[in-house]
Amino acid sequence: TEVRPQRIRPSGAFLDRYRQLATSPATWKRIAYMLLKLPLQAVSFAVTVSALSSVALLATPFLYEQDWADLSLGDWYVVDTLGEAIVTAVAGLIVGWLLLFVAVWLGKLAALLATTLLTDDSAAPSPPVVA
Repeated sequence: TEVRPQRIRPSGAFLDRYRQLATSPATWKRIAYMLLKLPLQAVSFAVTVSALSSVALLATPFLYEQDWADLSLGDWYVVDTLGEAIVTAVAGLIVGWLLLFVAVWLGKLAALLATTLLTDDSAAPSPPVVA
């Protein structure tokens, strides 16, 4: 996403510059961006790890007979037949595929957030910064 950075150019004595920075809407937009970016990135990371982990279920048909592989979800679901292993592998593939779409959507949301909070439309054109 191309983001034109906001320009804050305070002038005057130290306290005047500090007051200008503290009362500038651009400063508060940057703070809001950072506060919103952290939970959004945490959710994006969790979705990505979940998608990759669900694809690991594709190995279930090859591992369901191994003694060292615990292929169960507590007492609720235990994989001990080939049919159950194939269903588990297909479910992992579908969930992983869907979670990748969620990850793309979260990336678009992050781009919208950056464009909305970090772009200064009133400033003179400057070279774009990729966020």
